[in-house]
Amino acid sequence: MKKNNELSQVETNQKEKVKKVRFPFLKTEKFKQTIRPEAFRIFIVVIATLIYGVGLSWFIEVSAVRLYAGGIPGVAQLIVDFFRVTHLIPDVEAATGTIMFITIIVLNIPIILLGWFGVSKRFTIYSIISVILQATIIGYIKVPIFEGVDAMVLAVFGGALVGVGVGISMKFGTSTGGFDIISQYLSLRRGRSVGQISTIFNFVLMLVGAIMLGYFEGKAVGNYGEGANFAGEVFLYSTVRLFATMILTDRIHTSYNYTEFNIITDYAEEISQGIVKELNRGATIFDARGGYAFNEKSMVYLIVMNFERAKLLRVVKEHDPDAFIVMKPVSSIHGNFLKRTVA
Repeated sequence: MKKNNELSQVETNQKEKVKKVRFPFLKTEKFKQTIRPEAFRIFIVVIATLIYGVGLSWFIEVSAVRLYAGGIPGVAQLIVDFFRVTHLIPDVEAATGTIMFITIIVLNIPIILLGWFGVSKRFTIYSIISVILQATIIGYIKVPIFEGVDAMVLAVFGGALVGVGVGISMKFGTSTGGFDIISQYLSLRRGRSVGQISTIFNFVLMLVGAIMLGYFEGKAVGNYGEGANFAGEVFLYSTVRLFATMILTDRIHTSYNYTEFNIITDYAEEISQGIVKELNRGATIFDARGGYAFNEKSMVYLIVMNFERAKLLRVVKEHDPDAFIVMKPVSSIHGNFLKRTVA
């Protein structure tokens, strides 16, 4: 019996050794530090783009009242509508998917170049993946299960899904391309909200689309007053969609916002050195004094971008697990502060 137990233990040990030898690459630092994070981001890009594409293609596009999606897809919608009202293409409905696909790809090329040189190369590579997937979904994968649903419901839910897709992408250092890249570029340099910057672009786009549709509608029925009412309806419903997107984008995407840290500790110099080494940021050290035992303390003060918070907390815990940490959001900063990208 003892011999059988020993043989069984030997077999178990051998199996464990085989498992360890079979996937040794998964234990390497290269996999943990480089490949796994990149694979995770690709996964995030795919999921976020699917959410974005479903919101636009399944909700916004099937509305009885024209809803403009904003961004490059919104421009593509505008081009399709132009061909539809001017009859320059005889069967525009059959060509809608192809027009949307080509427009999204072509118009993203110069914007992607801006992202490559002005934001981050890695950010742009992921954006390219998203643009190709997004153009395919919007152009050719349409499931009209929500046709006939009230336009207001479609505007809210479609806009929310688009905002979730955009927000998730940007939170993890990627984007859905188009105006998101321009917004990211301006946000990094001017410290403005990404959602608010996108809103300005999209507001103009919706206004142009509403005026164009209203004009041709009024011309078709011989009553420009009725055309104006139609334009107002398109604009108002699209505005609901726009604000739903903006709110969700800003709620989820907070990576480029700022956080103030006040760290009460006995190891201020060690923490400050760790911050310089790991985050390449400076910090200010103040003398402090405990209000209970009146012991001498120090306070380390600094501001970081939101995506740097986890790394900063890790540095603090390494040097002083008992440090008292206060974090609070910062609306804006001025002066010598280096703004970085996630990637």
